[in-house]
Amino acid sequence: MAKTTVPLQCKEFENLKELGIEISISIQTNAMLIDDDWVNIFSKYDIFVGVSIDGPETFNDMYRIDKNGNGTYQKTISGLKLLMEAHDTGLIRKPGVISVINPEFDASIIYKHLTNTLDLNNLHYLYFDDTHDTSSLVKVLDIKKYTQKLLDCWLNDSVVSNKIRFITTYVDRIKQTPFQRDVFYNYANLRSLIITIDSNGDIGPEDTLRSIIPDAFGNNLNISNAKLKDIFENKPLMQTWVDTHTIPSACNDCEWKSVCRGGELKNRYDDKKKSFDNKSIYCSVIQNTLEVVSGALLNNGMSIEAIESNIQSYNKKNN
Repeated sequence: MAKTTVPLQCKEFENLKELGIEISISIQTNAMLIDDDWVNIFSKYDIFVGVSIDGPETFNDMYRIDKNGNGTYQKTISGLKLLMEAHDTGLIRKPGVISVINPEFDASIIYKHLTNTLDLNNLHYLYFDDTHDTSSLVKVLDIKKYTQKLLDCWLNDSVVSNKIRFITTYVDRIKQTPFQRDVFYNYANLRSLIITIDSNGDIGPEDTLRSIIPDAFGNNLNISNAKLKDIFENKPLMQTWVDTHTIPSACNDCEWKSVCRGGELKNRYDDKKKSFDNKSIYCSVIQNTLEVVSGALLNNGMSIEAIESNIQSYNKKNN
């Protein structure tokens, strides 16, 4: 995020509002350059802000460094403080936070720092952008242990407003009937097509795939001359969209398939096969999470019969 010289009036946004079209805007930032001008823009257009931070200063500054090799924690905290003050005065929504799952660190220390010290309650954790070619059993087991600690923090937290996105997503999906989940997913599927626009105008699929399928970025698409139909007619770009919404064939016999839907696309890729049609490298991590979440729902009054019925796929219930 750069220092802003953007005017606080955006005619395109205003025109959409006049047409009765609702738009939702969010950004992800390290918050280092947040200032009052940015806060005013976030407030004016109701922009939700997510802040990237990996926990306490010693953890965060091990990998989140600036171009001079210096840690960024203090600058991020300064920007976050402005955002929290803006929230406290009713100008913006409370910011969220994204952290990278790193087994080198203690998950409980990070969780407590984010929720207790920084007073954040909308948390999201990212797996490494590993594929079948770059991961290993040891790395997956370490991430499984880290995730289990996060689950323990969530289970033992008395503050019910504290949420971890991937956990609450699974909670919601298990509480839905197969029909409800199928309808909701298909509706979201029809409404979403994620594209990336680079600083030079090149168009590609979602940015998490950049290191995995670099040939899909650019690919003769640029906002200077591409039309919407060019995007939909671009085979590499559209194939990633199809893959995103297709459950891997290797998951066909899994009881959780309609809940987890194969996990994140990036973690399914196998470069030898040049294919996303594989189980996620984090399959065992996801399955453990779903079992813990189901146990929590059971302990909070949801019947085992309802859980077993809900986790089925809609197609299976109609066979």
